[in-house]
Amino acid sequence: MRFRDDLARFTKKLRGFKVGIILEPDFRDLSDEMVNKEEFDRLKKQWYRERVPAFVLSHLWKKIAPADVVYIFNKDGYIGHNTLGELFFAAGKEKFICSHDEKMMVDGKVREICAEILVNKVIRDAKELSALLL
Repeated sequence: MRFRDDLARFTKKLRGFKVGIILEPDFRDLSDEMVNKEEFDRLKKQWYRERVPAFVLSHLWKKIAPADVVYIFNKDGYIGHNTLGELFFAAGKEKFICSHDEKMMVDGKVREICAEILVNKVIRDAKELSALLL
């Protein structure tokens, strides 16, 4: 969520290459204030805690399960807890996994080496990703 705007710009560029279906996270229902908070702070809100299971399952079953390629937009190595879970799910489903950065830093603080080894390819720009997808 932290890099929502960066991800939107990246996805817009990717769509320009006409690569087919792109399934991306939908954060429209969250205010900028909620998006910019740490997950720990978001989870203090009861309404958010109630939404998390459905949100995570939606990503896992509706977006990751049917995908051929999963791209982790981990700008500066940052990944949140939900993305970490999605990454392991994608690996368990034997998806081809790409990431924006070679590092996986949970909450931007703790390097997760076990997650890093699951990445098949580091791709930093939309043009290179589109070449893989076409």
